[in-house]
Amino acid sequence: MCRSMRVAILVYVLVSWLNPGPAGAQVAAESVATGEKITFRSHVLAEERTVVVRLPESYETSARGYPVLYLLDGEYFFPTAVATVQFLSENAYVHFVAMHQPVPEMIVVGIINVDRNRDFTPTHAPVQGASRFPTSGSADRFLQFLETELFPLIDGEYRTHPYRLLCGWSLGGLLTAHTFLKSPDLFSAYIAISPSLWWDNQVMVQRADSLLSAGSVTSKPLVVTLGALEGSGMTGSVRDNFVPLFGQGSSGESPITYIEIPGESHRYVPYKALFEGLRGLYSEWVMPDEVLAGGLDAVEKFYDDLSVRWGYQVEIPESAYLRLSSTVNDAPSAVQIATLATQRYPTSSWAQYRLGRLHHRLGDLELALDSYRRALALERAYDAPDSERLLAIKSRLAELERETGVR
Repeated sequence: MCRSMRVAILVYVLVSWLNPGPAGAQVAAESVATGEKITFRSHVLAEERTVVVRLPESYETSARGYPVLYLLDGEYFFPTAVATVQFLSENAYVHFVAMHQPVPEMIVVGIINVDRNRDFTPTHAPVQGASRFPTSGSADRFLQFLETELFPLIDGEYRTHPYRLLCGWSLGGLLTAHTFLKSPDLFSAYIAISPSLWWDNQVMVQRADSLLSAGSVTSKPLVVTLGALEGSGMTGSVRDNFVPLFGQGSSGESPITYIEIPGESHRYVPYKALFEGLRGLYSEWVMPDEVLAGGLDAVEKFYDDLSVRWGYQVEIPESAYLRLSSTVNDAPSAVQIATLATQRYPTSSWAQYRLGRLHHRLGDLELALDSYRRALALERAYDAPDSERLLAIKSRLAELERETGVR
């Protein structure tokens, strides 16, 4: 996909939310640059529902499956989530300098609200202080909608891994905590951003206490974030009551990850919290330098072990190959690793460029020319005529053509 089209999907989606598709349609899908908006009839909820989907950069050039981030309050946070996931997993500059990317590529599914007070609350509590929630209490029906209708739709339309993440803010965070406690197997991991655990006299805190006392709380990862400037109702229910319940697990560590975002209140914390929440969830994905020093075998073992722990095949990222190819002392081994990168990531101009650099240094000028030209063709396909990467490739190719007299 053309990089310049990434903005187009966000503009398109923001406009298309106001036009939910033809009434009565079973499934109405509108294609956009890097994903689509899907409107379909939910029999569980007896209404039409809309989701917006963004596919990873590598989706069309890869045959592998991807984990799925299900995002609540999609109409508010979908563009932010797309940008966050893209930056953490697809950042072109990271490839440019062969740095590690801390989050895997994933499909982002934003769920557009119809009645969030109804869908995100686990109990019917129509009066909460000065606020009214007359439709509250249908969280379990919403989870049924996810399990029996939305998951099959997404899994049927896209190449997905069974690894699903749920992320929600405020009442969406309440639903996230409720799902973690009551139906943990619906998702593989959870990010609860400023969860409204004050709900119904802190009913979620009470449930967590009971489940922990019975020894029946899931071991699925849960990341809880909170703004440092949130009100006492939030800090009291989340930081002071919910998080301490989990205390120390059998391994001596807390079974949940708590992240406090400095300087942020409830209203604006989601934008930083999603970024930090994903990094916290995937903290063990960062490959230590000592693994890199062990060579290709050590790197492959690291990702094999990671695959076992996460329950699906974790692909070695391009950045790992490129880092490794730039650190090994044996030149033929470096070429072998860079060649692997071009095979595993055939549309990467930078992998081809790095392979060309290695051939160039070894004096294999014909192979270097071929790699540089392949890199140039791949980079030009992105339609970014003045990009730093394109200029670097063109400069290196011109240098070698002058050196060899070949045009």
